[in-house]
Amino acid sequence: MTQFSSRLALVFGTRPEVLKLASVAKALAADWQVWLLNTGQQSGLTDMALKDAGIQAQSELGCVGDDRDLPGRLADLVTRLSDLFERERPAAVVVQGDTLSACAGALAAHYLQLPVVHVEAGLRSGRRDTPFPEETNRRLIAVLADLHLAPDRSAVDALIAEGIAESQIRRVGNPLHDLLGELDRRKTVHSADVLITMHRRESIAEGIANACRAVIRLANVYPQYRFLMLIHANPKVQAALRPLTDAGLQNILISEPLNHGDFIAALNGARLVMTDSGGVQEEAAFFDIPTLVLRDAADRVDGLDRPHFKLVGTEADRVFEAASALLQQNRPRKRAQVQRPGEVGARVAREISHFLTGAGDAKLASKPGRS
Repeated sequence: MTQFSSRLALVFGTRPEVLKLASVAKALAADWQVWLLNTGQQSGLTDMALKDAGIQAQSELGCVGDDRDLPGRLADLVTRLSDLFERERPAAVVVQGDTLSACAGALAAHYLQLPVVHVEAGLRSGRRDTPFPEETNRRLIAVLADLHLAPDRSAVDALIAEGIAESQIRRVGNPLHDLLGELDRRKTVHSADVLITMHRRESIAEGIANACRAVIRLANVYPQYRFLMLIHANPKVQAALRPLTDAGLQNILISEPLNHGDFIAALNGARLVMTDSGGVQEEAAFFDIPTLVLRDAADRVDGLDRPHFKLVGTEADRVFEAASALLQQNRPRKRAQVQRPGEVGARVAREISHFLTGAGDAKLASKPGRS
């Protein structure tokens, strides 16, 4: 059995993981044999994302079990990933974010005493119940990871506060920006003035219904605007969004998920974004689009220092008032600039290679790269 490998395993199972690991995988391929493992956690969306990102998985697990059976899905993924890692013995396992796939990848690698690298480390909402179970997943991964690649200073601070050694932390930025810089000029037929996405598990009981009431009221008060709601694959989320379809308003449009290029084009053309997705929050912040974050607690800081970004929760009246105020504004946008294509992905790849080979000068968290 090989004791050391030039293979790096990158585990993913959802669209955001693919989009954020794409530039990392491409940069790592210059020096490593990159092994992309798709757990199938979001099979349809992940397939679209792989096509958008121009990469292809070498292994497909076909995640089993109902989305409501979190323990069963986690156990299945840990078992199957452990079998693969035991056979191939990669030099390290790279996971991204806070998904069930990331948690399973980190656990399987840790049990086999393989190094764990966590991309997008250190995001915290401060509440274990929101986002659920993602907040718990990312805290578990932090305990297991050997290298923590944080997107910004607040994430670095959160890791240090939890006792993670600064020598294990690098501030690298957000690799999603590499892809967004390539997509910002695409056109789409899916145009709307207000773009809405909701899917959080903790919002299904009441939050989504409350937000739907606010959207229906907004559509009645602002008939000149088109409201586009993108439907999530979760049947419970679809059922919770039924009031929008039942409202019968011509300016409320319901759509299946878009490929990422079309989604970014729709987002970039919107006057307002309403979302409970951390990834969409990041994307809206990149394009500087007025945004309501439909959560009670945020795990990302992107945009929240700007007056046209609001953390509003899901109470219907509050959502309506905040949306009305932003729709009545007319302000120029300021968008973040990526200086070179693939810049963040290359930085992440460089830090991973330095960590595994000991090459180069270590950059402690107190000397961060640009984000």
